[in-house]
Amino acid sequence: MHKIRNLTFVQKYWLFQDDDYYRSTYWTEGEIRFICPQTGIHNRLLFVDLDIPYEKKQDPKYSPQKIFSQRYAHLFKEIVKYKPEYRQSFGTYVEDDAKSPKWVNCFYVDQNRSKFDLPEKRKTER
Repeated sequence: MHKIRNLTFVQKYWLFQDDDYYRSTYWTEGEIRFICPQTGIHNRLLFVDLDIPYEKKQDPKYSPQKIFSQRYAHLFKEIVKYKPEYRQSFGTYVEDDAKSPKWVNCFYVDQNRSKFDLPEKRKTER
């Protein structure tokens, strides 16, 4: 276990393309990661937000990822903006996995939201 002040906070960006991607391709914020100082492996901080309506997912009031980023990013050793390399494949852009760092999934924050003062998941009707 590492102290947060010894970790690098990574804000990954996705290359977003509209249907007409030749005119409207741009970068948008994606997932949050932190880098293990011993192994260099990226830990993807994943949040299961199926309880949040789609139109509210980008609203900082509702998104646990955005709330976590606003409250805790400054506690990390450094903040890095990561834009992966993309290549064209069949008329679209795809992330070049060969040039991406190794990563693992981390659900710790999502599974312990109360420890981080994040909104608890709302029960959804089925």
